[in-house]
Amino acid sequence: MAALFACGLAVAMETGGVTLLLASLAAVLLSASIVGPWLTGALGKLFAAVWRRPAMLFAGRRLQSDPRAAYRSVSGIVLAVFVGSMAMTMLPSFESFAGGGRSFKDSVLYLDVPAAHAAVQQKRMSDELTRNGANAAVARAERVTLGSPDVETFPGLVISCPDAAAVTRMAVGVCAGPPAIRADPATRIPTSGMQVQPYSMGGSDAEPPKLGLPDGVVRRPLGSQEPELGDSVLIDPALVPELANLGESTLAVNPATDADREKVRTALAVSLPGNSFESRELWLGERQMILGDLKRVTGIGLALAALLAGSSAAITAASSVVDRRRTFGALIAAGAPVRMVDRALRTEAAALPALVATMGAGAGGIGIGVGMLTLVGEKATVVINGWIFAPVVIGVAGAVLAAFSSGPMLRRISTEPITDE
Repeated sequence: MAALFACGLAVAMETGGVTLLLASLAAVLLSASIVGPWLTGALGKLFAAVWRRPAMLFAGRRLQSDPRAAYRSVSGIVLAVFVGSMAMTMLPSFESFAGGGRSFKDSVLYLDVPAAHAAVQQKRMSDELTRNGANAAVARAERVTLGSPDVETFPGLVISCPDAAAVTRMAVGVCAGPPAIRADPATRIPTSGMQVQPYSMGGSDAEPPKLGLPDGVVRRPLGSQEPELGDSVLIDPALVPELANLGESTLAVNPATDADREKVRTALAVSLPGNSFESRELWLGERQMILGDLKRVTGIGLALAALLAGSSAAITAASSVVDRRRTFGALIAAGAPVRMVDRALRTEAAALPALVATMGAGAGGIGIGVGMLTLVGEKATVVINGWIFAPVVIGVAGAVLAAFSSGPMLRRISTEPITDE
């Protein structure tokens, strides 16, 4: 099963198809009904061969003689722990790559508008900010792709160097000198034949034209970048003046201080009514809230699943005593202490789920979760915290509590005359 999952994971990473991966996950879940009884029988043989205490021998013989029935009582706990461990491995790790919100600073408010109207709307915004006494930087940028027929394309932003320093997270450095292209030093951009293509307005099917860049344009290195911005390129607007009325433009406003934020929001609402400005801060906040909700829902679902699985295990353990009441009655009548028989039942019911099934399911769920995270790419990092082991702890606790449910039923049977059977 591990080889099948690894094969499905490799195919998904190579081609993007998840059919084989989903099939391997289903096979892993179904294999529990085969592997579980086998492990139960192996554990019974180990108990019978190694330990010589009566309770251990009794439990070992039971697990060895009927492993399917013994595993059936804990199959629900195994499934709940496996799914819970996989979810708790993946969800906290999602926070490590919950970035985004373009290349703007967290506090920047931005809005996409048609490039043909951007200059007029930018002036209205600036006038209203001045009227409100808000201290903020206003910038205009165009998202583009930079490339040529013979090389890969790079995401780019057509924006002046001072504006980029004011509203983006890019380390632009010194802005003096002629118009230039700024990129990470590791990015290899040809010196000739480069073309810029703007983004089309949302809802438009027409593809914007490609605009050529002059040959021999000055290249300047950007400073240390965030990983998600490593392949981004900044292009001076003077290099592509034709871009001013093509495609889509982004108007960005960065409040100078926290005290200016409300003034800026008020000014933007007045200057461009009916438009909703976005920001990386809001974008990240929404996603963190969604991740928090997912973790809470997963925790509640895990608790309910563990409760149901534990209740099922308790009922099964008690029913097992009823089904074997003649055997237990004969043992007790022959002089076997009730405490010894009770201890054997607890060992039989708790040893498998607590020591093997639950911990094995938890380890399997964590392993599957780590493998699934590799599909995200290099950003994926496994976050180790206590939540990862919560399903195992809950599963073990439920299994141990379920094991004690057989005691009252055994004591009731011990009081019945053996002749009644």
